Amino acid sequence: MYSPDAGLNWALTAGVVAGVLFLACFFRFGGQSRSSSLFRFGGQSRSFSEIPLEGEELYQVWRNSSREAKYHILSKLRYAQTKDLKERANPAERRAISRHPLEVTARLYGPVVAVGAVFAAMFCLVFSVANPLLQPSPVNWTEEFERQLFDGTLVLRISTIIFTGALLWKAIKYLQPREEQPEFLKDLHALPTHLIDRDRRLRDVAQSGIFVSALLALWILSALDITNKLTTFLAFCFAFFADDWLIISDYSRSLKGRVLKWHTVRLAVANVLLIVLLAVVTWQEFHGFGLAVWYLISAMLLLTRYAFERIGGLIIVPWPRR
Repeated sequence: MYSPDAGLNWALTAGVVAGVLFLACFFRFGGQSRSSSLFRFGGQSRSFSEIPLEGEELYQVWRNSSREAKYHILSKLRYAQTKDLKERANPAERRAISRHPLEVTARLYGPVVAVGAVFAAMFCLVFSVANPLLQPSPVNWTEEFERQLFDGTLVLRISTIIFTGALLWKAIKYLQPREEQPEFLKDLHALPTHLIDRDRRLRDVAQSGIFVSALLALWILSALDITNKLTTFLAFCFAFFADDWLIISDYSRSLKGRVLKWHTVRLAVANVLLIVLLAVVTWQEFHGFGLAVWYLISAMLLLTRYAFERIGGLIIVPWPRR
């Protein structure tokens, strides 16, 4: 008899350990390396700024800019510049700076999204591998292979290993402390920047978080032995769109934060399918509580994911050279 929850404790332990280690490494290296981490608190690097202005000069340029340009300026300031800007601003302007969407989004949701994504990715990776290996009783593997192939579990297992492996590798790569090495050094030099690196990384980790949260939900349903036509369809949807996202994110990196129109449509379709259909399943199985938890997680991820699309780096501010 196949046990759907075998290996669950191992997966939970691995997920918690991975999340704690990632958080520790973030606080250890996040403020020292100029471009090493997945995101920065407030969308700002504490050691590097793309705005070559200071003090009163910076305040006057910011004050006389349009609302959109102010958002653009704030997204590119380092921590000390933002603090100095708040000190020079009047009370209304200070409130506007504190409500800057990039700052609020990254400060409140960035760390939670990244740590949660690492926890969920490690949990899913370990559970997908450990579950068949730690069966407590003999299993007829021929019949089990046919069952898992039919209900989508086998497809979900394979796509989980590929997707979470790639996601965890990117997390490790971005946390490595190193000197400033522009990620686009060899990529399309003449192409203007649409999103600066730290904003693109936060957007990308949020989109990865949407996929990995859907994956976590599917594996929890599998561990509870809940399978139906919707979960089977979602397993194949995840396998298709997760592979798409790995390719799209590489394109976006080379295109300096841009996402092609057709890629944007595909991601929107993937997000709608995963979020809405999983909401239906959670309502059927867990009723109002499950639906509320799922929509709370989805809302946080969607806010972080799309916060940069509306006010991205399309606004060009002509900075005077010193």
